[in-house]
Amino acid sequence: MHSRMRLPFFLLFIIMVVIGFEYWFGTYQLPTFTRNNDAERNDVTLEILNHSNIQNDKRLGILEKQVFNLRETVQKTSESIKTHEHTQLVDSLWNLSNKVTALEKIQDTERNSKKNWMNGLTKSLVVMQLAESKIHHYKTFVKPSWDRLERLDPEETLHVLADLFIACHPNACRNIDKKCRLIASNVTIDVFEKRQEHHGMLCFYAPVPEKQDEPYVFAHSLNFLQMEPFNSILNLNYYDYILRSDADAIFFPGLLAVRPTGDGWIGSGYSGTELTPHLVRRYTKRFLPDLGPPLRPNEMTPSMQSTFYVHKSKFRQFTSVLLNATNILHEKAFAKDVCDEITNLTIAQELHPGETNFCRWSFWHQGVSSLYGTRVAVDHVLENVTVSKSLDAMVSAMDRQDISTTIQAHLLELKHVIKNTLERNLTDLCSHPIETMRKYEKEGGGGKKLFEYMETVYKDPEMADRDT
Repeated sequence: MHSRMRLPFFLLFIIMVVIGFEYWFGTYQLPTFTRNNDAERNDVTLEILNHSNIQNDKRLGILEKQVFNLRETVQKTSESIKTHEHTQLVDSLWNLSNKVTALEKIQDTERNSKKNWMNGLTKSLVVMQLAESKIHHYKTFVKPSWDRLERLDPEETLHVLADLFIACHPNACRNIDKKCRLIASNVTIDVFEKRQEHHGMLCFYAPVPEKQDEPYVFAHSLNFLQMEPFNSILNLNYYDYILRSDADAIFFPGLLAVRPTGDGWIGSGYSGTELTPHLVRRYTKRFLPDLGPPLRPNEMTPSMQSTFYVHKSKFRQFTSVLLNATNILHEKAFAKDVCDEITNLTIAQELHPGETNFCRWSFWHQGVSSLYGTRVAVDHVLENVTVSKSLDAMVSAMDRQDISTTIQAHLLELKHVIKNTLERNLTDLCSHPIETMRKYEKEGGGGKKLFEYMETVYKDPEMADRDT
């Protein structure tokens, strides 16, 4: 009789050893089962779950397997084991099972929450081309300001989910931040699975060769918009708006707080004299007749820069018109006969009496053909458009506007003024940005708000790259 009683306990001991072995090495088949029971009765089970860290999906699967195997074992031995220990084992089994099931529901809720949290946000992709000669600009302006945005606590101000795509010259790609992901053609939706936090900002890059024998050097900064892998990203229809920026831009918290509207926004800024928009209309009509009449009178379109923030529904058409207009105007609208014609125009002499050379900045300059091409695309593609000071904010204007509504500051003005005023090469700005900016400010250059913000960027103790 004693040997009969010892046998069930010996079997139970063997079973528990096997279960323990298989628990640690994870050799169970994944179960699917539930049973209603009081999950609060067994405090030991709760400790086991906490100790096992089953918030991790792999550990959760292992525990599920353990529960399933234990359940099968109890059922198989229920005929031979009729003891108090058996009853306790069954109770622990079901309590453990219910804890696992409850945790599964919590995890399902969290997963759904992570998928749905973006529903109320505007998804934007910031894109830029990085030439080999602009590496220092990227390190000095783009990277530090983007890194700071990534560390901001969004609280209730997050309205835009922003990612970054850099089309870089193969030699420039070596300098891209290591956290950026290299992508190729035929991009799939899987590229967005890396987003871990609710305000996580993704960064992508791809080597894009520059076209050989490009007659207009600044066309390189636009050509990638019609090339791979950017086209594959656009085909995913994931982003609501695309913001085309430059390597000499600084990004501000407004990028995450300010939603673009309508067909798109264009950066406000100086693009020429009063004569310039009239010349854009005149030679667009002559050299690009297929575009037809513009969408609005000339006086309804303010002076603008070349940064654009365009809705996905208009983006392909916008970039197509922009590139075509840029190339055609660059090729045809600055010939000698055109320049002579401008000199004899009545409106030219009325606005600038006595002027004889109009084919130069800031009247009609071939070197900024893409600036004129941007205006052509705005006039013929974007019906509901805003020319916004939140884009291409100039340092002199930033002292009069709220930085929280500034999306980016384009440093065209700052670079040229520093170069001329301080009689230094631009490498000073790249190598010693704060010192150069402060000296510029002291000499009356303005831009106090910009400099104060940049100091917080460069002096941030969490900055990973202190070379800049």
